[in-house]
Amino acid sequence: MRLDHSSVDHLLARVSHALNSRSLYPTDHPRVSDAVSWITRALLQALSQTASEEIVLRRNGDGYGVSGQRLREDTVYHQSVFQTLRRAGVTQLRLGRGLDAAAGLQLLEFLIACEPLQPGETRAIGTALLQRMHFGSQQPEATSDRAATARLDQVEIGAGFEAFLDMTSQTRNAAHQLDEFVSRIIDTLDETAASTWVPPAAENAESRLFEHSLRVALLALTQARTLGIQGRVLHEIGLAALLHDVGKLDLPQPTLECTGRLDESEWQIFRQHPEWGASRLASVEQIGQLPVVVAYEHHLRWDGEPSYPTLSKPRRPCLASQLTAVSDTYDAVLSGEPRPGPTAHHAALAVVEHRAGHQLDPLLARHFVEMMRSADA
Repeated sequence: MRLDHSSVDHLLARVSHALNSRSLYPTDHPRVSDAVSWITRALLQALSQTASEEIVLRRNGDGYGVSGQRLREDTVYHQSVFQTLRRAGVTQLRLGRGLDAAAGLQLLEFLIACEPLQPGETRAIGTALLQRMHFGSQQPEATSDRAATARLDQVEIGAGFEAFLDMTSQTRNAAHQLDEFVSRIIDTLDETAASTWVPPAAENAESRLFEHSLRVALLALTQARTLGIQGRVLHEIGLAALLHDVGKLDLPQPTLECTGRLDESEWQIFRQHPEWGASRLASVEQIGQLPVVVAYEHHLRWDGEPSYPTLSKPRRPCLASQLTAVSDTYDAVLSGEPRPGPTAHHAALAVVEHRAGHQLDPLLARHFVEMMRSADA
């Protein structure tokens, strides 16, 4: 059951009222206690409309959203809460069932204190979880000017991550930032690709999704370039591969975070992410057509057998979608291995070979395996 935004609006109104009350009165004042109790009741009311055990507010451009849908910002209480969250450095706020008055009061105290979370920091307060999502934890090392242009650094990747998340708000600025990010990937392709094929440790589901998308883009670009593709076409393939899974940002949070086997109901929801991604990208004029097509097609089989999305008439996916599918297959297997390394690498290549001629284009799959093995030599 999808969460009704009106219940979230009501919850935010209660949070805004509590913030105002705490600003005017001391912690132990009855009006503050009453305001906190209204928050807990509004949270229970909102959760009663969904099967989830928590409500997740995620930074969405300058505002915040729930379930991939941006919340309204045209009321005083929305603006007050969002401004407070931004000032506190909170990019994601999770409010879980069972939030009691004591935890609610601690949450207010933290937001009022104006001591922002540090990048990558997570703070638990009862069943509430405040996070400042950050891609990676390393700071860029001091390097020469030449070395600085040879590969992507954490600042550049972090900016790409923020723009990737901002695609949920379909903003022109996010599209422009991603376009520049892909140009930078291409400029640094040799050095960056070599260092990014092994998946690093991610802090949260959104970081894992972006890391996967970045590696798929690197692999698709490397494939395309070895096939002689250059210029604007190469750039469009990279952008399309980077955004192939953007529809997953619309998945319910428990499904997005699941690293194990999905049950049947979760699987049916998961299968909708190609259509959600294509629909979202189609609304951003600056993105162009190819990312829309690849987001929709990247799970279609090369042999035309049933897959998802379900088509009324089988068709073979375009070249960019097939390049993305090969890269996606390799990285999905590699990321699922408990210990990344040579064994996982060879296992992932074996899966690519096994799916050649069925799910994957046999020529592209064979080319990919040869490319990767030559890199090992």
